Amino acid sequence: MSDHPQTPDQIRAERGGKRSGSGRKKVSAKKIRISTSLAVDVVEYLDSLADKPKAQIIEDAIRSYIIKENLLKAPPKTA
Repeated sequence: MSDHPQTPDQIRAERGGKRSGSGRKKVSAKKIRISTSLAVDVVEYLDSLADKPKAQIIEDAIRSYIIKENLLKAPPKTA
């Protein structure tokens, strides 16, 4: 820790690490962790797909359903 007092904002900004700029950076798009139960065949299908994370596949499927049902406008494409 340095010899000069730090403000609470400076302490929170460090996010782990003694050097300036070290530690994990803040995430702009926060996500909420949930727990759910899925049918065995759905889990087997998700396990068979290795090209994308399971969460991404589920998010894409739900967004496609929402757009198909005209519940929301199509979100902008992300990389």
